[in-house]
Amino acid sequence: MIIPLCFLCLLAGQTTPPATPEAALLAYRASVDKADVTSFASLTAGPMGASLRKLAPALQKAQTASDALGKALSEKPALGLLNPLADEFNPLKGYQLELIEMTPGKEEHLARVRIGLPGRLKEETLSVKKEDATFRVSLPSVFLKSVRLMTPERVAKQVDSLNRLADIMTSLAQQVTKGELTTKEAVVLKLAQAIKDAKLAEVK
Repeated sequence: MIIPLCFLCLLAGQTTPPATPEAALLAYRASVDKADVTSFASLTAGPMGASLRKLAPALQKAQTASDALGKALSEKPALGLLNPLADEFNPLKGYQLELIEMTPGKEEHLARVRIGLPGRLKEETLSVKKEDATFRVSLPSVFLKSVRLMTPERVAKQVDSLNRLADIMTSLAQQVTKGELTTKEAVVLKLAQAIKDAKLAEVK
């Protein structure tokens, strides 16, 4: 039987691990809508989901540090500088996921969805299976290419780079707030050196 997912919205917003495939899909959609990388990773199935779960905390830490730097710069308008790394650490930013319907199966459930950036949504079929005592969803094709390349070694390097960059951005934000960096050039120079030191360019 095909289940129209528009009738299941009462399940949305739950915070416990999804106990049904319908709940997993609704939670997956919510994670995309909120650009919640941690939740998205926890709900993604298979080896690529496992890679995302290792990477997600570092991405969240870097985005939090980037937000703090952005706030610090906005409070110092005399510097005339916006954070050039705003939203650079959230791969879900701007994406939308629309649920159409789900076809239940014995061990695998198939869901038709539309996903993409606004005005560029593409329809595809996702798989929903039980994994580790919860239900998880297969990774949408729009993210497959980048995640498929994540070997354990690359994940470890990127986690290290993101953590180091987050620490530097946090320190920069504090320096800007305290007035220790008083020119746009000084901030840009520090940030450029931070990116170089963290080797972000070679792991992106």
